[in-house]
Amino acid sequence: MTETFIIISVAINILAIWYIRELLMRFRFYTENTGQLFTNLTEYTEHLGKVHQMEVYFGDPTIQGLLEHSKAVAVTVSEYLDIFSLDEEDLGAED
Repeated sequence: MTETFIIISVAINILAIWYIRELLMRFRFYTENTGQLFTNLTEYTEHLGKVHQMEVYFGDPTIQGLLEHSKAVAVTVSEYLDIFSLDEEDLGAED
């Protein structure tokens, strides 16, 4: 009877370790992609800012609205990036 519980316990532990490993791999994937999203969004915001500064488009309310919206989205993505970051320096900063 005891051997049966040990076998069941070992099987459950192996399954739990596998499941946690899979979750951590997915979490790492999402973290890296969120970082890339933030980089792309920052580059887009900078490009839109340069277009807005061009003489032809200077003061255009549509581009100004797009610029403000992209900055707001960048702030939101940055907050998610801070929350989901797995970098060692981020872990040490919270202590």
